[in-house]
Amino acid sequence: MGKKGSDKVRAKSKVLGDHKRVGTRFVPPLLQTLNLESVTWVDQILPEILWIGLLQSRLGTARGTETALRLAQAASKVGDSLHLYALTSSYSSLTAEQRAHVLGQTRAAGLLADLMEGLWPLIRFYPQCPLSFVSDGSVQIVHDPATGLDEFKSVLLSLFDRSGVPATLMQASAVYLGFRTGKLFVMEGLSISNLAPIEQYPHTEESRRVAAGVRASTTALCGPERVDPTWSRLFWNRGLELEKCECRLLWGE
Repeated sequence: MGKKGSDKVRAKSKVLGDHKRVGTRFVPPLLQTLNLESVTWVDQILPEILWIGLLQSRLGTARGTETALRLAQAASKVGDSLHLYALTSSYSSLTAEQRAHVLGQTRAAGLLADLMEGLWPLIRFYPQCPLSFVSDGSVQIVHDPATGLDEFKSVLLSLFDRSGVPATLMQASAVYLGFRTGKLFVMEGLSISNLAPIEQYPHTEESRRVAAGVRASTTALCGPERVDPTWSRLFWNRGLELEKCECRLLWGE
């Protein structure tokens, strides 16, 4: 019994050998360079990848993810190599000429209808969104906050639980876009090197392990050293304009 116990301790020490202890938490290497307290799910990360969640909600997970990937690939071909186009704020770095090229590519690929179907609520209520260019001015901006807001709110609320299924699939897709556009690399053998098990989340141990790696990765990708906070601030400030009372309550949570 004593030997088995010591074996377990040694095994755990080996597994967590590259982790740093912060209070009661063991922080993986991916997050050790970040100020963990400065990166929050609701305030900073969610606004950056919400567009993927909208596409998945309105088009289905597979079709929504593929549509997001095709847009990110088009942007990656003409945009700054330092930007990850899984993140909304990255699209603000595109020049007018680059945006026109991306729009032309998505139109030629027959993806514009899917992008419009998935993203119109975000474009409609947030005209300053860096992704608004995909509408090419065809989405009417709503000045009356009471018009058609309920559906958007429903999707947004479903993503507030970071460990919930919709939010987990959205985060996994953001990591997937990073892999497929050549902006994110991980060592073979790490939990997120194979994202396929996430489809079974949360019903298998492997899927839960991959989900934990995905959450760590999205936190790292949205760190203050990597992402301009302008868009996330605009998003929540506009939220207060759209529905003051409820948005303040959600902010407090």
